[in-house]
Amino acid sequence: SVWMIMDLHQKELHSLEADALHPLAPNRNRVTLQQQNGLVDSLFREILPLEYNFVGPVIHDKLVVGKQNKFGLVRTNRSVVLPLEFDSLLLEGHLVRARETTGGKSSWSLYDTVGVRKTQNSYDRLDPYNGQYFPVVRSGFAGAVDRTGRERIACVYDSLLGFDESRSVVKFKGLYGIISLEDVWLIMPQPNRLSLLPDNLYLERQDNLKLVKDSTGQIIYFTDNPLTVDQDHFLEKLPDGTEKEINFRGQLI
Repeated sequence: SVWMIMDLHQKELHSLEADALHPLAPNRNRVTLQQQNGLVDSLFREILPLEYNFVGPVIHDKLVVGKQNKFGLVRTNRSVVLPLEFDSLLLEGHLVRARETTGGKSSWSLYDTVGVRKTQNSYDRLDPYNGQYFPVVRSGFAGAVDRTGRERIACVYDSLLGFDESRSVVKFKGLYGIISLEDVWLIMPQPNRLSLLPDNLYLERQDNLKLVKDSTGQIIYFTDNPLTVDQDHFLEKLPDGTEKEINFRGQLI
């Protein structure tokens, strides 16, 4: 197929042979021809040659490209940030989650978009940034790294089960607890499942019994009825089908 740019009088100004043309960013278009991909501007001028199996979205004039099942990070001026040596590259703003194989072992690490490796350790898993940290797994244990690559929560937990702006629920040796995002115990491990609530509260489940507790472990409210959390109150469904609203101090609204 031939793609053309024409003026108002239907006079051809520019043309391009391509099977597909897909916009990735302003003045940046992925061009596909015979299963090869490149990058052109809005006037069909070549930015990256037609030699890649994969051309990803353009973010801050950088993009992930792939060739023969290996991936790298390049700038639109063709300079290389990360070479075509990675099994997977996931660009997230100014950071890159990278998977590579070394000595037959696959692992994840965090880079910036200048090409500097941020994480000191390598990880079995490096999940997307959740607004507070990157959840990671190393040697089968869960932890977290921050945007600087520091292991903010040590990889000693069975799993991380939820977070807010200052806390995370963790499972540790089969028990449940709450830590700060600086990896300090706030609620020590115990057998009942926990979940975080607003106003520094948390919910503890003992079979059908639900206990709303404050940061010291003091019970604010309890019920064995279904309980849902709204923005600024609880909603408890009673056996007769009616509902009542309770504020976060345990008082009926």
